[in-house]
Amino acid sequence: SNATQNGFAPWDESKTVPKEAIGDLAFYYVSEPKVAPCAAKLLVATSAENLQAVESNQKLLRLNGGSRLPYNERKQLQQWPATVVYEGPREGPQSVLGRDVNITLRLEVYRTDQRGWGVRCWDAISAGTFVAPFTGEIFTTDTADERNKETGADKEGSEAWYETLEYQFDLEVKAVEDFLGLENKSDNSREEFGPTGEMIFEQSGLSREEVANVGFVLDGKRYGSVARFINHSDSPNLHIQSVLLPDSHDCRMCRLALYAVEHIPPMTELTYFYSEHYMAQLVERGIFTGIKKRGSR
Repeated sequence: SNATQNGFAPWDESKTVPKEAIGDLAFYYVSEPKVAPCAAKLLVATSAENLQAVESNQKLLRLNGGSRLPYNERKQLQQWPATVVYEGPREGPQSVLGRDVNITLRLEVYRTDQRGWGVRCWDAISAGTFVAPFTGEIFTTDTADERNKETGADKEGSEAWYETLEYQFDLEVKAVEDFLGLENKSDNSREEFGPTGEMIFEQSGLSREEVANVGFVLDGKRYGSVARFINHSDSPNLHIQSVLLPDSHDCRMCRLALYAVEHIPPMTELTYFYSEHYMAQLVERGIFTGIKKRGSR
């Protein structure tokens, strides 16, 4: 029925909205990343022998640097930030991002007072708890550069370029690029736990040339998850973490996930630190202030 309820008519799901009516403002929710064909064909399958390293806690512990397993019995991340987190078999005790249904919190996208859209949770969140995955479209870096050029986002300082700092993420493990001595334009100043760049590189089974010549970018502007609406803060209550699932240990295409870094009371806005580069742009554009200290969606 499409009867009016208190002045509000429920949406008739039998109707189809033409794409022309939606235009460029459309956002499509996807629970898993959409890997473009140009990227999928360049992924390198991890050997079965290497993937077996996640099948026992002893091997998984060694794979994650030998200090701790990724998650405790309540599936909370035990130490962060990590160079990368290797998860165990899907649906097992060391699987969080890799579960079929990974978001278990009651998250709400809402309109903030000053920063556009934001996200909060109806539940209290304990430190280390997985909050949400980053999803979106995954392209090669070359394809992402071409798309950015078409929209003017290749011109530093333009509004389109600024948006790429909010929605586009390089997916390689930074520690691997450091180990190989490759140029790394991403922020990598934080001290990290977990496996070394050398260990991650060897586990991937990739060559130096494959890492150096092929990269991948996640674009969460048009397709993505609820994480797309989480705002920036210089005092965040979440942190972004690279994760490798048991299906592939290709260190050029990590999954990205957000975890709580502290206890978060119910209905508190969720935020994470986008990057030092993004913060510098906030200051340069006069958007950052000592009171606000946040970027907006």
